[in-house]
Amino acid sequence: MRRSATAATMAGFFCVALLASGCASGPPAPLLSPIEVGQDHGYSEVALGGDRYQVTYVVPPQRSGRSSDIRAAAIAAERKLALDMVAWRAAQLALAHGYAGFKLGNINANVNTYDEEPAYLPPPWWGPGGFRRAYYGDLGPYWEPSPFVLLQVDLSVDVTLEASPGPGADSAQATIERLRQAYPGVEAVTATPAAGS
Repeated sequence: MRRSATAATMAGFFCVALLASGCASGPPAPLLSPIEVGQDHGYSEVALGGDRYQVTYVVPPQRSGRSSDIRAAAIAAERKLALDMVAWRAAQLALAHGYAGFKLGNINANVNTYDEEPAYLPPPWWGPGGFRRAYYGDLGPYWEPSPFVLLQVDLSVDVTLEASPGPGADSAQATIERLRQAYPGVEAVTATPAAGS
């Protein structure tokens, strides 16, 4: 009897520790956060001198199908998100430094594709994302790779801050208002000006 009470107590402590470790990370950072806060997503900027910056945005990793059509659509959506977040950060920088507008130039994009980690177990224990089919060869059963990949886009854009938006430039205030409507709730609580400026 004493042995089962001790085992039950140990199991209880294990469950509490497991639950506590799962909750320790907290909610993910908002999309428009510094990369130091978001860790796997967010913006960073480098002052290039004067009123010029290079703003980079890394999109959170997204699961996509392996098909080229599905991946192309996912990449296009992630590039749009990255460009919008860069524009939003550029508008914040403009306003923080007393400029009314900004101009985006020289856009460099990088798409990273990662194979999804094998998280599937053989039947009857289905893993996340569905099932896997087995086929049998000379050495036993083989499991197909995941039908998914992880995509992550990072975009670097040269930004020029402008005192008054001219041709080809965007209004900082109008950009922020437009993007707040398009992406409600993605703003970090505080937005800081670029370091060293």
